[in-house]
Amino acid sequence: MRKRELHAIRKRAARAALTERWGGDKRTPSKQVRVDADAADLLARVPDRDRRAVASKGVCEAAAAYLAENGDD
Repeated sequence: MRKRELHAIRKRAARAALTERWGGDKRTPSKQVRVDADAADLLARVPDRDRRAVASKGVCEAAAAYLAENGDD
């Protein structure tokens, strides 16, 4: 087997693994945010596939509540 064929096989395998893990949906760019250790520990208990959506929903809801309470400057 040639090097080019091996590369193609590995690339297909990696793509299949990512699709299986993340559900195959196109994901938008992400950012890292700092949270308290207890929040990170709790979020770590959420399965990888759902973790980003759960974290995003929580941040959006908390930020909206904060802005509603403190004014949207």
